[in-house]
Amino acid sequence: MIEGIQHLSRGTHEFEVRMDDAAYQNFNLDYFQFDRVRR
Repeated sequence: MIEGIQHLSRGTHEFEVRMDDAAYQNFNLDYFQFDRVRR
């Protein structure tokens, strides 16, 4: 598990969601939103 702020390098990145098959899964995942933050 990765928590907190992650700084990414410039370029293309992939995002993957994995669910544990053995875990009780009663939820809906409609979308993820990533916002670009400039510092």
